[in-house]
Amino acid sequence: MGEDIKLQPPAQVHMTAPLPYDYEAQEAYPAQKNKIRSLEDMRREWRHGSKARAAQYYLLYFLACFIFGAIIGIIIGLAIRYT
Repeated sequence: MGEDIKLQPPAQVHMTAPLPYDYEAQEAYPAQKNKIRSLEDMRREWRHGSKARAAQYYLLYFLACFIFGAIIGIIIGLAIRYT
């Protein structure tokens, strides 16, 4: 029985080289954050997440509403003036 073991070739350990890390692909796709789609998501982000990110969304929401309101105001003002 000892002779049978000696006649068998030793088990080969196949080590694969680690795959090269693709830094460019990692930079191209940053980590996904939860999207803020509702006011509840915004409140949750303010309480438990990044205050800066929530403030940025509040500011963008405010500016979008301000610009949209200004456009509507200009249209109404022009309609009243020229009618």
